[in-house]
Amino acid sequence: AHVVWKEDWRGWEDFLGVCLSFEKGQQVASALKGIETEEDYLNLIKSKTILDNDIASRLPYRPDLKYKNEWLGWDDFLTGK
Repeated sequence: AHVVWKEDWRGWEDFLGVCLSFEKGQQVASALKGIETEEDYLNLIKSKTILDNDIASRLPYRPDLKYKNEWLGWDDFLTGK
């Protein structure tokens, strides 16, 4: 795959659509414009408007469940604070 898509290759995790680590997911989620609440986040994910080539497409639908061991709440996840 890294030969065929040399120009676009970003690694196997990206190619396979593997969810981001908590730290990277938090970083990506906190950079989403206009997403300040759990409702905002879930509506965005449900809307399926995030393009496949956008790293945000690898965010989990329920980060509170996916990252349960690291989870400190929606405010922490969406602001990185």
